Amino acid sequence: MQALLSITLILCFLYILFAGCTRTQKPAQARLTVVATVLPIWTITEQVTRGIPGVDVKLLILPNQGSPHDISMTVAQGAMLEKADVLVMNGLGLERFLENNPALKSQSLQIIRVASVVDTSGLSIGTEFQTAHESDHEGFTVNPHGWVSPRQEIVMTRWLADQFALLDPTFAEQYRLNAERYVIRLDSLNFRFQGLIQQAPNKRIVTFHRAFDYLARDYGLEVVAVIENDPGLAPSARHLAELIQTIRESRPVAIFTEPYYPDNVAQTASAETGVPVFVLDPLETGPVDPEAYLQAMWSNLQTLGMALLVNRGR
Repeated sequence: MQALLSITLILCFLYILFAGCTRTQKPAQARLTVVATVLPIWTITEQVTRGIPGVDVKLLILPNQGSPHDISMTVAQGAMLEKADVLVMNGLGLERFLENNPALKSQSLQIIRVASVVDTSGLSIGTEFQTAHESDHEGFTVNPHGWVSPRQEIVMTRWLADQFALLDPTFAEQYRLNAERYVIRLDSLNFRFQGLIQQAPNKRIVTFHRAFDYLARDYGLEVVAVIENDPGLAPSARHLAELIQTIRESRPVAIFTEPYYPDNVAQTASAETGVPVFVLDPLETGPVDPEAYLQAMWSNLQTLGMALLVNRGR
């Protein structure tokens, strides 16, 4: 009996000892700490790195922290960048808030600008679109919103996988396999957008700002007017009058607003012209979910279908 009690006590002691050791052990550190700047870039990065051991992907700008167009860096974001091995950013001037951050000058930080492979032909912001607000950002004259077109998203995804394969060659095949799995799903979107817009009798639209220019160019939509040339800068009374006149003359099928921005100007233009208002999401922000891009774009496809095909008579 005493022997049994002694064995029990020894087992209890060993359990407490090892349980205590387990609690105090530090988790294994990531081989690669990756920071993606904005949600659409984070979703691509998550898809490409999914299931690969030791890759920790973080999002720099959370949904409640504002738009990359006007955000200021926080101390926490600066600390996140200092600990990063890889920074995945859109580029093309979207992340202007990072321009002078000292972390980007670190020799140990690998920077990947995903939009560097986007086809920007025909989408430079000309003088007719520049406002006083935009003149503060000299040198950034190319539309940065390539991800809004599934066709460009496919190019970005494959290229990002190639960059990770170079950085982490042990898992090169897995990065590229992840990318191809994602591309299959993106190509389904690509095919649906192409088919929908091809059969639309009226392809003229009005957008809230220039986020949908890539989508329009790649699939054959015609953006006849833009409500806000620069997000956050409300149109003047003159611009509103010109907008209404353009809508009356060109007879677009729909006016598209965006989530998180007021739609009062769009509703005024709609009331004056009879052109209906719909909402399209450029995914500048949203739920932090690797599926967020696909979910938003399938929803956009349905919205476009309602606008382009239901309003055939316009």
